Amino acid sequence: MPGCSAASAPSIKIFPDGIPRYPIIRNNQTFFLTELEILASLFASLKSSTEIIFGRALDNAIAVVPATLKHRYSTFISAAASAGFQSFLVVERPVIAAFRYQYLSPPKTYLVFELDSDILEISLLVPFLRVKSSVAYLGCPLLNTMVQETLHRTGIDICANSDALFSLGKACELAKSAFCSGTGSGVLKFQRRDKRLLRQISSKEVVEMNLRALRDGIGKCLREGGVLKEDVDEVILAGVSTYIPEVRQVLREFFEWKPLRCDIDPVNLIGSGARRLANLTSAGFDRPFFPIVHISNAGDFYF
Repeated sequence: MPGCSAASAPSIKIFPDGIPRYPIIRNNQTFFLTELEILASLFASLKSSTEIIFGRALDNAIAVVPATLKHRYSTFISAAASAGFQSFLVVERPVIAAFRYQYLSPPKTYLVFELDSDILEISLLVPFLRVKSSVAYLGCPLLNTMVQETLHRTGIDICANSDALFSLGKACELAKSAFCSGTGSGVLKFQRRDKRLLRQISSKEVVEMNLRALRDGIGKCLREGGVLKEDVDEVILAGVSTYIPEVRQVLREFFEWKPLRCDIDPVNLIGSGARRLANLTSAGFDRPFFPIVHISNAGDFYF
């Protein structure tokens, strides 16, 4: 069964022009703006505050964004132009990660595994740093498991029912919150119609679900890229969560104990790579470029 998502999306409105607009609250008033308008506002604010910090104009930038957002690159560039940027280059995060290791080295096939509090992205890069495939959001493993279990135990398929899916997702989050309070288990409670589901969930069980999802994500990335795991030359780690021993164990077992590239601190890999690329680009174009590192969505940027 395909994974389901219980994430609560904002109340998007479709206006007569057919363009979706998102609610933004300012001074206790709600405004509906397009994605382009939101990004342009964010870029303009970022440009202004950075110019104050550095004491000079910020006209050229390199934005480092997830490879899975490739379909939005043109929106980023248009928003940057609206915000006053003269030159705005977009580079994928896994390309930056591989660039740090491949600089002045022979071309290789890389799997870049980035895991942090704000991002999960698994990307396959073929020689000359070309992204062949990329997999990001894998859904909530606990929610996906409980959707299947609800169907098996109650005969109710809730995937097509957004209200029921949201209720089950909330029950999953409440059960997981028990782990954060220090207990080793939690109780998942869910009721639909006259059917009631009670399920004891242990933290160990949820960890196993998460690790299984990571294995599936790696396999999906390789299949979509048409590359066997034996043909991957190096596995590059990025993000603080790649320090988790169980995560590294999954990668080592999947790639049959192929060495993992983490000699450059995974926490700083993307940031340091972006700064190096900005320096090289500045020298090549003979004008300063600033790196913008994008985390997960339109509202999360930092230098």
